[in-house]
Amino acid sequence: MNRRLMIVAAIVALLLAAPLAVLASSGGGGGRLDRQRFGFFRGVITTRSTTFHDVPGASGLICARGGVSAAVSVTTSGGPFALLVRIDNGPVLHPGAVRFSGGGIDSTAYTWVGAVGPFEANDHHSFAAQWKSVTGRQVTLRKAVIDVLYQKGTAC
Repeated sequence: MNRRLMIVAAIVALLLAAPLAVLASSGGGGGRLDRQRFGFFRGVITTRSTTFHDVPGASGLICARGGVSAAVSVTTSGGPFALLVRIDNGPVLHPGAVRFSGGGIDSTAYTWVGAVGPFEANDHHSFAAQWKSVTGRQVTLRKAVIDVLYQKGTAC
């Protein structure tokens, strides 16, 4: 009887915990995107750094309010690496840092999303794609493109 009660309690706990775990890791939003800003890099640079730093050519300024979507495409070789998109030298767009396995010369793409609002009655915002080596192994970046879609701000 005691064992049966423990099994039922465990099942109930799992049923209650699963929706909470899903709820905690989900979100959404939207906007009327009417502007685009892009940047690119073509060349060969390498890093072994395990701290994030800007991808050359993949940053800029926008006048935005509301939803922001940043699609980043890169061609790399070498060790595993991570990418993220930072707004205003601080917050990171969702889902945050994304790890890629590395290896031979390979191209990959990912999209980050978020929202921006006015800061001190100003809608100017900076964005930057950033990268790092996950393990300290050398990573070589050969090409990068960032395409940022956003809604034009009103206080620029």
